[in-house]
Amino acid sequence: MSTQLTILEQNKNYLSETLQTSAQLLQTLDTKMQEEFKSNFLELASNNYLLSTVAPKEIVQFCINITKIGLNINPSFKEVYIVPFSTEVIKNKPKVMIPQAIIPLNGMQEMAYDSGFYLRLYEVWDFGSDNIISEKGMERKYQRLLNTSNPDWVDKHFFGFDVELVDIKREISDQYKFVEAAYLKEVTKTLKDKRFKVQTWRHKAVRRAFGDFFIPRGRTMDTIAKLDHLNDKMLESVDPEHNPKSLEQLGITTIEKDGMLIAQGNTYGKTDYLKQMGFVFSKGKWVKAAPKTIDQIPINQNDELKQARKDLAKLFKVFGLPIERQKKFVVEYLGLTGDDIKGMQEVISKKEELKNSIDGFLAEPVLEKVS
Repeated sequence: MSTQLTILEQNKNYLSETLQTSAQLLQTLDTKMQEEFKSNFLELASNNYLLSTVAPKEIVQFCINITKIGLNINPSFKEVYIVPFSTEVIKNKPKVMIPQAIIPLNGMQEMAYDSGFYLRLYEVWDFGSDNIISEKGMERKYQRLLNTSNPDWVDKHFFGFDVELVDIKREISDQYKFVEAAYLKEVTKTLKDKRFKVQTWRHKAVRRAFGDFFIPRGRTMDTIAKLDHLNDKMLESVDPEHNPKSLEQLGITTIEKDGMLIAQGNTYGKTDYLKQMGFVFSKGKWVKAAPKTIDQIPINQNDELKQARKDLAKLFKVFGLPIERQKKFVVEYLGLTGDDIKGMQEVISKKEELKNSIDGFLAEPVLEKVS
């Protein structure tokens, strides 16, 4: 009587058969990469939950796309984990399982380091009686209360993450962001393999924080952004009508500057959504006019206000801003009300910035059409 195959051996046979029937998909990889990919792909045999819930061809295609952006899918390398999510949140659609990819914390830290940053995540715990304590600098009396191996305890007491980004090159200041537990639980509620819950929380926390952090253009960690784009495309392949209706759903925040809203965060692969929301791409950024309630400059003026307007008008003339467009520039581009004395004085004091703003305003009339 032959020895019964172990689950691992069965899974490897299953994956080998999948590769044989996916020859056409493999051709999209460089010839030198194909053999390495096959070897790495077979190592997914240890992920029994994934293989038992997600269609094999979807796993192959997803893994190929991950490999193309430079990540090794072999679990032993710990560069990326592939986990099953449910699409039960999609209304009026049959529930199916789809693969999603997360980068573990050490992988994100390595990417940050390669870009000249030191990334740290600190768990924040709620011990009751208003004792909300960050792992950073936590006293022993709180450390002894931790019970992180108990999932029920974690769900009850986990408060969020403090995300810290330190610039090793010291070109910019240290940056901090708190990401709350409620947000993390919401965006991972359809995760089906709970073994990866904490890793998924960490991945989502870093992505949320990076939406607010300032990262110089030449030092962006685009691999993480590209991976999230793949995750989004996988969801769209199941639900073609899936269309985020808010910036929050896209993982994007905004700041207001010079009367404009500037999108911040991972905008990779989200061009169509941003356009639908009224944003236009200008000078390397996605922007739209900030909403305003004041549609004219007030007539009543005191002496200080009169002087501020007079000084501003002189600069407008020097920098070539036509008089018929000055009101629009003040309200919609600079974001000033007509009687904001302090705001006008600040603009006047920064003449070079004002000139650049006027140049941008005159060069890009399309921005005026954005509502």
